[in-house]
Amino acid sequence: MAVGRDGQPLITTEGFNNTLEYWSVDDAENVEGHHVLTDIKLDKTPPSIQLLQPSSGGVVRSSTVSVSWSGSDEVSGISYYEISLDGGSWINVGAETSYAFTELADGRHMVAVRAVDAAGNVGEASAQFTVNTSLIGGPGWTDDIIGFSAAAIIIIAVVGYLVKRRGR
Repeated sequence: MAVGRDGQPLITTEGFNNTLEYWSVDDAENVEGHHVLTDIKLDKTPPSIQLLQPSSGGVVRSSTVSVSWSGSDEVSGISYYEISLDGGSWINVGAETSYAFTELADGRHMVAVRAVDAAGNVGEASAQFTVNTSLIGGPGWTDDIIGFSAAAIIIIAVVGYLVKRRGR
């Protein structure tokens, strides 16, 4: 813990310019002259980050999944973003706030995005989603069956009507 000349703990305020005064004393009690550093900005707060898409628990009907997010850091600013899929390696995407994964297999996936500020603090957000590219089966298959059934009923009705009309 840093202490002031009076032996009291230094009080530092996050986001404001702080001053650091330091000196050294050797074993023979020789005291070095005082040094002062000013304009030290303290940042202990991680950036805030919010995933915009895909929605957590959502279903994506494509093997290409676009991920987008927003982030902010009021004290030192965001230095860069990183993204990871299914616990894999982190990919540094710089200042970009979107990234697309291609050729994802059907099934559950987890995407995580983290923001790193200029002080090295890290904020993270994640979402679990399901890729379902099949026309039938998997999440949403009942919608497919209803759609196919409605189309089949219409086709059968039209064919029946045409056959009946032709028979006259």
